[in-house]
Formats: sequence, structure tokens, C-alpha cells
Amino acid sequence: MIESLSLPLLVIYITALLLYGVRTILFVVGAMRERLYVIDERIDSRPFISVIVPARNEEQNIEQCIRSIMESTYPPECFEVIVVNDQSDDATVEIVERLQQQYRSLRLVHTADYATSAPSLRGKPRALHIGIQQAGGELLMMTDADCTVESAWLTTAAKVLSDNRVGMMPSFTVINQPNIFARVQGLMWVFNHTMASAGVGIRQPLGCFGNNITLRKSVYDEIGGYENIPFSVTEDLALLQAVARTAWRIRYVCDRRLKVTTQPCQTFIEFLRQQHRWATGGKALGWRATIFVLSSTALWLGIATAAWQGEWIVTAGFVFFRWICDMLVYYPSLRELRMTYLQRWSVIATPFFLLLELISPFFLLKTSVVWKGRNHSVSQGAQL
Repeated sequence: MIESLSLPLLVIYITALLLYGVRTILFVVGAMRERLYVIDERIDSRPFISVIVPARNEEQNIEQCIRSIMESTYPPECFEVIVVNDQSDDATVEIVERLQQQYRSLRLVHTADYATSAPSLRGKPRALHIGIQQAGGELLMMTDADCTVESAWLTTAAKVLSDNRVGMMPSFTVINQPNIFARVQGLMWVFNHTMASAGVGIRQPLGCFGNNITLRKSVYDEIGGYENIPFSVTEDLALLQAVARTAWRIRYVCDRRLKVTTQPCQTFIEFLRQQHRWATGGKALGWRATIFVLSSTALWLGIATAAWQGEWIVTAGFVFFRWICDMLVYYPSLRELRMTYLQRWSVIATPFFLLLELISPFFLLKTSVVWKGRNHSVSQGAQL
């Protein structure tokens, strides 16, 4: 078969395999470096922690979220939970006020009570900034109102941040999986987290997820907070990049005790909006995003060329190669999170990932991003 291929075809095929293979090696090495970090279980660090939970119309989720945090193994006198009501018009506030009667360390603040003039403070970054300004903790832990946390979430984070060199620690978020669509999303989230962790491992911050971040309050103050960070629809990436520019160390820890569980997108339209927001925010990665896109495009070119030539064995070989490469990246994370059962859905997920990468460039043609019921201008970063 190889003998029958023309030189141009060989160049296309080899380039595709080489570029995606090198990318995979970088991710494997980076993720491995982060996994070499071992949490010292002998540490009994108990700094005061402020958990910030922005909430906008979360009446279906907020109680479960708060109770999961309050059931932490961390001493109750050593943490507080600050729910930031971001102009909810449902029963979110009433639910939190009821829970305040049960939990003394639960606080509720309203974004409407605070005037902000900085152009960077809008949407979720504004809610987070207001909550952080009210926080009394040495450590900040951020999650979303549609999430639940592990009972050892705070305790384990305190152990990691006992290292005075570490200023920020993102960790893994997993997905509730009631159906096949959610399981494919679940595998994608673990894959994305592992690549983000690998980026930290090779000192190239590629992203993180804002529903599972631990940060020193002093670091937030040092960088000027979200008030000093240009507005982004991926506020988590913007924060990561700001911290990466300092001398503080970042750890991206994959540990099942640190995982946060969130809800999947219920519809494909909702999923596409999420991907649109991520793709738009990802432009801030600059040349890193370009290299990522080129490696994916090269593999797609190899697949498309083989299919066009009727080389179906070669086409299948490319897809199999992609499956193997991706599995090498995310499987160790599945194992640590005790979610290896998701691997069986990779047969569906790999073609889905390929299709998503094919349509992703078209996301950038849209000039606004829908985020929590608000429209944000992509070009100006302003709320419409």
C-alpha cells in the first residue's frame, strides 16, 4: 500500500501523524510531571478559607451545592461560604436565606449593592470580585452554584497550599452522567482538564475551569484582581494567565478528593454555546492556540485526504491513531478519579471530538457570546 502512495500523499500523512504525535507527547509528559506531585498527608494545615459561589438564577442547584460544602471534613470554624447573588430573579435568594438559619458561616452578598466602574468588571468576573472583596479567608476557593464538592475538598486544598511557594491550584471537575451525551461530555471534561494540567506541567498555561480553583487572597490582591484583568468570557483562563506572570507557582492537581461535580449541558444547543464561549476565550492563548489548531487540522487533513482517495484502511488508521493518542493523555486521570468506566464511551467520543474540532472555527464568526442569560460582545468585551 505504501509503495502505491504518491510523494505528496506521503508528506500529508507523515506530517499529520508527526504533528499530532508530538502534541500528544507534550501533553503526556506535562501531565505526568504534574502527577509526580504528591500531597503530604502528614500536613495538618488549617488556614481560614473563603469559598466563593457566584449564583445567577440557581434555585434548582444552590441548596445541594451549599450543603455539599458545609458537609466538609474541614473544621467548620475555619471556613466561610459566600454566595454572591448576581441579580437572580428566581428563588435563589430565598433558598440561601433559609439555609443561613442553619449555617452560621454562610453569607449572602448581592452584586446590586456594589457599584463598579471598571470596564473589566461585568458578568461572572464582577460577581467573583465582589465576593472576594468581602472574603476574610487566607485562601479563596471558587466553585459554581450548579456544582457539588467532595467532603475532603477544603482539607486537601489546604494541604497543597501549605507550600508557601504555591499561589494557585486548579483541579478537576467531572460531570454527572445520566445519559450517553453526558458521558461523552464527561470524557471530554477529563481530557480537557488533563491537557490543561499538562500545560502547567510544561510551564505553558493553557486554561483551567473556574468551578474548581484555589487561590491565595494575597495573590489575588497582588495581581489587582479581576478589576485589573481585561474582561474575558473565560475568566478562569484570564486569572490563570495573570497568576502565571508572577513568581508564584501553580499546581494543577488531579486528585479524586479535590474533584468537583457539575451538571452536563442538557441540549446540543446549550453545548454549542458552551463551546463557543470556550473557543472565543481561547483566542487569548495566542500562538499556543495556533499550534493546537494546526496539529488538529493536520490530522483532519490526513483523514480527509485518505477518505478522498478511497483509502479506507488508512482513514480508519488515522482515527485509531487519534483514539490511542487521546487515551494516552486522559486515561491516567480517569484512573486517579476512579472513572475508568468512561473509557468504553471513547468509541463514540473520538469521532465526536473530531467533528467538534471541524466545526469549532465557525464559532469564532459569531460576534457575541451568550453567558448566563447575558450577551457579551466578543470584539469589545462589553455587555450588550
